Amino acid sequence: MKKEPYFLLIPMALLVMQSCSSPDRKDRDDSETAKSAVVASTADTTDRAQAATADVSMNGDEKRFVLNAASSSLLEEAAAAVVVQKSQNQEIKSLAERLKKEYAKINMDVSKIASGKGMEGPKLLSEVQQKQVDDLKNLSGRALDVQYLKMQIKTQADAVALYTDGAKLNNADLRSFAAQALPAVKENWEAAKKIGSKLNLSNTNNGDDLLNISQEAIKK
Repeated sequence: MKKEPYFLLIPMALLVMQSCSSPDRKDRDDSETAKSAVVASTADTTDRAQAATADVSMNGDEKRFVLNAASSSLLEEAAAAVVVQKSQNQEIKSLAERLKKEYAKINMDVSKIASGKGMEGPKLLSEVQQKQVDDLKNLSGRALDVQYLKMQIKTQADAVALYTDGAKLNNADLRSFAAQALPAVKENWEAAKKIGSKLNLSNTNNGDDLLNISQEAIKK
């Protein structure tokens, strides 16, 4: 049998090894790139760590959605709990009770979906969120009601934008979840603006376009 020269076998072996490992290495590189993108876009240190250790079965936009949905739900629950306990305005208290219940369910649902894909959302408030809740705790009467409504007009507008985008995600589970949550989120935003109008929270003192947040501002 004819033997190939030894010096020719070495390059051939290296070529085979490279061709076999390239697809795997590319997959790993792509995964690391996607992971790095979502970690870099996440401000909170705890959320960065959770994003960095998450499974890569979701892309960057999907991870960001999970983190934002879970994080905002925690804030809504905590803020609503303060207002339910302290507010004397029954209309605001009712809104807070509804939001507390709805966002507890939202957080449970999105956490369940994320867990099934190897990702764990935040369990605690960020420092910024905790300060927002503490500020509410230090208020009472109309000052508490006004602060909470200003907060809700902004956070519910953000939620409408978040779930509108979520309803366009590639992941079917997250897309369905966002689409189902969106009507209630829109209703909550409208309710907050309606009560805000009654308390005259507009910069122009006419109850219109509260805090200069309009539907146009969140349209994509």
